[in-house]
Amino acid sequence: MHNTVHFVLQAKGGIGKSFVSTLLAQYVIQETGAVRCFDTDQENTTFMHYAALAVRHVALAEASRIINPKRFDVLMEALLTESGNFVIDTGANTFSNLLAYMVDNEVFGLLRDAGKTTYVHTIVGGGDTLADTANGFYAIAQTVRAARLVLWFNEHFGE
Repeated sequence: MHNTVHFVLQAKGGIGKSFVSTLLAQYVIQETGAVRCFDTDQENTTFMHYAALAVRHVALAEASRIINPKRFDVLMEALLTESGNFVIDTGANTFSNLLAYMVDNEVFGLLRDAGKTTYVHTIVGGGDTLADTANGFYAIAQTVRAARLVLWFNEHFGE
């Protein structure tokens, strides 16, 4: 595992994005010895609170939840110019705008062309979260082409 980028995306808040990000980061450290972590959540910077992971916060959106290209470029500059492995935890509140921005600007293709193996991790929850999280998964599956999609199941709310 070298030169990987792991985005954790899901429209539903509280479904386990930061938990999955933490698991991924620990796994990457175990396998490679190092990882660079980013938390892009506008409101709930849970991932950033894991001090041992040295997570860097990059607020990608304005208060209106519109993605700010200059802020996004800070993240992309690191992903495109630095080697190594990355885990990016995203926020539910910017999911639709962030996914659309990344697809419209061919982010996944740019990363692939830069020699990065890119993964999009998403979580589908059970119980009363199933419809919302399945819709988030569907949005990702319909739009992301130049990345590998990893589906996590979270049965905390039911099967």
